Amino acid sequence: MKEKIKKHQSSIANVDANIMALLTYVGGAILAFVPGLKFFSWAVPLVIYFLEKKSDFVKKHAVQSISLNIVSSVFMFIILVILGGIISSFSNPYYYGSGLAGLALVGLLSTILGIVVLIVVIIASVKAYNYKSYTIPLLGKLNSAVDKILSKIAKSNNKESKKS
Repeated sequence: MKEKIKKHQSSIANVDANIMALLTYVGGAILAFVPGLKFFSWAVPLVIYFLEKKSDFVKKHAVQSISLNIVSSVFMFIILVILGGIISSFSNPYYYGSGLAGLALVGLLSTILGIVVLIVVIIASVKAYNYKSYTIPLLGKLNSAVDKILSKIAKSNNKESKKS
């Protein structure tokens, strides 16, 4: 069983850490449903990651949310742009019905992906709200890579701000 984290405050507006960890997921999910902003849903957890100074719990959930949103955006790009483009290039321009099946497939696949991601966001949000340490399945290595990159950026920013 995963360990439960002790209740504590976030450094962002002195809000409880579980609320801020929850916002990393919910903020990204809200952006994902705004037309045209789906591919930038990682921005909300990224901002929270860099603003958070005290809570490793919040940072861990922010990294997971960033990873989940990046993977979701990549798959959605593949479905909508690449698969949609391939299907539309093979459709007969003189027959109206030939492209409809392809559009239906693209719509179905993007809807299924959206539902799966939403379910994962709900599960992760509940775990974060309950102060439970949780790792989203299949994202472990990506989380580690994203965390290393963001840690290096944060450290270099801290060094530059101390020089000024």
